Amino acid sequence: MKLLQPILTIVAALALVFVISTITYDMCKKEIIVVVNLKPDADPFVVLPQILPGEITQIREVDHTTKCYKMRIKSHKERRGLMEWLLGMDAVESARFDDD
Repeated sequence: MKLLQPILTIVAALALVFVISTITYDMCKKEIIVVVNLKPDADPFVVLPQILPGEITQIREVDHTTKCYKMRIKSHKERRGLMEWLLGMDAVESARFDDD
């Protein structure tokens, strides 16, 4: 019984640290707005959700004829790394940041 109390105290402290670090990590995400032009043969309903799964919070179509979309992204990635990632996608023709 004397050994059980310190073990439970340690487990409770570790659980508290885990919860606080998870909340802090999620709060540190930056919101970035990116305008992406897709290639003419790309299907936006397939491509856009695959670009950054779980990080896109909103997608708006800017121009249907040029397949231009404005995406609101919540991510831990830096702007440069995010732009390199987007331009490295096969279906993305061009991308730029939209600083409102």
